[in-house]
Formats: sequence, structure tokens, C-alpha cells
Amino acid sequence: MMTTSRALPIVLPMALAAPAARAQTDFYNTDRGRPLSVEDAVVIERRAFELQAAPIRLERIARGVSHWRIAPELAWGLLPRTQLELSLPIAIEEDGSRERPLVALAGVDLDLMHQLNTESVALPAIALAAGVHLPAGALAPDRAVATLRALATRTLSWGRVHVMARTRPERSSHPPIPRPLNRTDGRAALATALISAGPVLRQQTLGAQWITVYEQFYLPADHNFVFRSAYPTADRLFNAFDYGHAILYERLWTRPAVAQRILEGAEYTYLTGTLLNRPPRLPLVEDAIEPQYARLAPEAKLMFEWAHILHRQVYDVLADERLSAAAKDAELVRLTAYYLSRHDLAYSTKPKIMSLMQEQPYSLAFRQGFPKFNGLIWAYHWLQVGLYEPSVVRRTSEERQAGVAATVARFRQMLPSAPEGFPVVMPMTAAVAPLFAERWPTLAIIFDNLHSMHDVISDILANPSVPRDQKRALILRAAVAYRDETTDVMSVEGWRKMTAMMGVQNQGGPSVGFMPALPTPTVARGSVMRHDKDGNMREEHHHIP
Repeated sequence: MMTTSRALPIVLPMALAAPAARAQTDFYNTDRGRPLSVEDAVVIERRAFELQAAPIRLERIARGVSHWRIAPELAWGLLPRTQLELSLPIAIEEDGSRERPLVALAGVDLDLMHQLNTESVALPAIALAAGVHLPAGALAPDRAVATLRALATRTLSWGRVHVMARTRPERSSHPPIPRPLNRTDGRAALATALISAGPVLRQQTLGAQWITVYEQFYLPADHNFVFRSAYPTADRLFNAFDYGHAILYERLWTRPAVAQRILEGAEYTYLTGTLLNRPPRLPLVEDAIEPQYARLAPEAKLMFEWAHILHRQVYDVLADERLSAAAKDAELVRLTAYYLSRHDLAYSTKPKIMSLMQEQPYSLAFRQGFPKFNGLIWAYHWLQVGLYEPSVVRRTSEERQAGVAATVARFRQMLPSAPEGFPVVMPMTAAVAPLFAERWPTLAIIFDNLHSMHDVISDILANPSVPRDQKRALILRAAVAYRDETTDVMSVEGWRKMTAMMGVQNQGGPSVGFMPALPTPTVARGSVMRHDKDGNMREEHHHIP
């Protein structure tokens, strides 16, 4: 017989909006019992695996009476927004009646969770879960114990709120665990438990937003993460870039009145003076950096993340010295097909005309109002596509190592004089990495469309003439246009022609074979070049006053 009991605790991560990337802690995707009885209503990415090797829990009842629990756990992103977990809890009991503590398996836990929606501005993330604790081991119950749970997670400006309702057995054949006097957790999430819950939802002007996009992990392959091990210095810079993009959108959305001062001042100084010099070793949890923007436009956020996964897997293929040229070609075709299988997230394989980025009513606001940060973002994009070129041009492993190091050094050469050292127009892959773009034009076009939409969202968020309650709609409209294969497209020949007419020296210069000094631009910073669908310049470059 089962009865329903409801618990409404709150989890408040103390470091949610910490400005320093190094301050992140694992308070996203928290699991029950680590360290609290509530859990996050967000599942891991589809196709991803998450291993918690030895989360430890100690319950000390009195002197000489204690209960240890070690529960290795494996989670698998089985389906979209669905994860399967397997846990093997091992208990160590000491009650003073034995010479040695009793160590035994305390059962087998199987758990299936389905996340119904993605958290948005108006709605929390909601999930349903079912679990069973199987009788296996000397310290396990003598019968299977099933539970059902309903969960909700809400991200607010001051922390994250978790609400859970669950069923539990009316009577358990396993002796109850006494209330602990002391508890530690090997995962060490920064959290505090409260007994009562305040209101979870607030009135919003954007209306209900039932959003079902979901995250997806790498295509399984032997080459995954090869670039990280072969080129660790370059790879770590990408983690810093992720922070830069995330903090940009969060500040533009949450602090519009002072965003210009903060981004051009303290945030820019932190990025260029600290983070880029000591970048994080692993990718960041961007939701922890941009919690409010991520709820405004999760669809656009996941478009960026899906394209960034493609970016990183392409680096891995090109960096894998075990692959022949033909094998690399085949693998890049496979990666592209995998990327394009997500029609809800994939950028178009057709080049988009530049008017989509710079001739809309909201366009150029970020370029004009944030020249240092805009230049830094373009320098990021220069390096992201530029790093492909030495992997293609250089013939030996040693030459490729030297080429990647030189391209990274060139990027760093841009930083000291801001914004003068940065590109003056958006870098295009066919200019910065021409051989890469010639061999794999579809990938080059996808990355150019990605970088162009970065600018569009920056403009929408930065432009004060766009009403706040219309920003989400404009972002989603742009996202549809950048995914669509027919809207505002140009021919590949026109794309190449336009890229050449923009001038590589205005785009930061080539990423290999460059001269010691930075290139001298031929147009003024803030210039706008307008082209037609065939790549012809239909209007002379215009300088923004």
C-alpha cells in the first residue's frame, strides 16, 4: 500500500551569479541525497553519460554509532529530456555491537526521469520520475520499494528553488535511518535547506512559454576530446569565450541601464586581464552565468550550444593524428549530418545576406555602444574559425602544433590595444580560414551564420528602442530566419565574393602566414558594408558616427 507525502524544501545555491568563472560549483542537476532530499528537475543531455564515482554520506547518531553510505551512480541521457539512472549504494554500519563495521550492498536503485519542459521566463522546469529500490545485499530491504516523484525547478535572481512531491511506502521492512547529527557529501554542492517554500512563480509580461527544446551531447566517436589533450592551451580559451558570451547576454538583459559601463569596464577588464590568462580547464555551466537570459530565450541559447558542440568536434577530427585525410573527410560528413538532424537547433547551410544582421531596426546598437566588447567578441570568432586553418595547411604534427600556437599568439596580440587591435568588421570563415572553407564550405557557412546571429541577439538586447516585452519575440524571429533554408539567403559564390570584398585585413587578417604586425584596416571602425544577394557591394561602406 502506498500513501502520498509532500515535502516542500528549497535549495538556495549561494554562488549562483558569481561573476568569476572559477566560482562555479555543481549546483545544477543536483540529485536527491546529494546533499539534500530534493533534486533538480533538469535532466542531463541526450546521449550523455554522467558518472558520480563515490558520493559519500555520513550519518553520525552518537559516539560509536554511525551509518556511512557510498553510492556510485551512472546516469544516461536515454531519450530527449529523459534520463535513466543506476545506483549501487554500499552501506557501512557501526553500532558498537560488532568488532568491525558491517559493509554490504544496500540495494540497487533504478530511476527514470522525464523533463516535461525547459524552464522559461514564465514557467519552471517540470519533471516526473519513477524509481525502484531493489532488494540486493545484506543491508537492503527485503522487498522492492517503488517511488513516484513530481519536481519543479525555478531559477530566480537570488537562487534556485526546487519543489518536490513524492510517494513513499507506508511501512518499510528496512530499519529506518535515524536523523543524522552530522552529514557530509563528497559532491559538496553549495546549498542550504529551508523548511517552507515561498511563491515559485511570478507574474510575467511575456505570457506562458511551454518550451520543449532539449540539450544533446557529442556524437560518440574515438576522436572526441582529442583537441583538448593535443592543444590544451587553445582548448581552454574556448571555455573563457563561453563565459564572455554568457556574461554579455546576462548583463544586457538584467542590467540594461548600466550594461554599457559594466561590460566596457569591469567585465572587459576581468576577461582580458584575468580569465583569458587563466582560462577554465573544462567547459562551464553557462546556465550558472546567464540564468535569466537562459530563461528568456532557451531556444536561441541551445542553438548556440549545439553549434559549439559541432565546433569542438570538428577541432577533434582535425587534431586526431590517427585519421587519414579521407577518414577526416568522412568523419566531418558524419558530424555535419548529426548536427543537421536537429532541425529545431541547426543553422542553415545556406549563407545569409548581411542585411539580416546589420540592416534591421535594432541593428548596430551593440557595435556602436560597446566597441571594446564587440571587438573582443569578433576576436573570439576570428580565433574560433582561424584555428581550423593550421590543422589543414600544415603537413606534419609538429607544424600543426606550431601553427596552432602561432594563431593563438596572434589572437593575444589583438588584446592590448582595444578596440584598435580588433577586427573592424565581422570575421568570415572564407577570409580567415580560406582553405578550410574551400574544402568544407557547409561547415564554414554554418559557423558564419552562428557568428552573425550572435551579433543580432546582442543588438536586440542592447537596443533601448526595443521594448523589453518584445525582445524574446525578436530573438525567436531571428532564430527562425537563421535556421530556415530559404529566408534571406545568397549563393555560395556570392558569399565568397562578399567575403573577399569585405577585405581580410578588416576582419583581423589571415590566421596563418601573417606578418608580425597586425593588419592595417582599409575602412574605419564601425563601418557597415552593404551587399546584395549576389555578393556585390550595393552601397559604399558607411561609418557610424
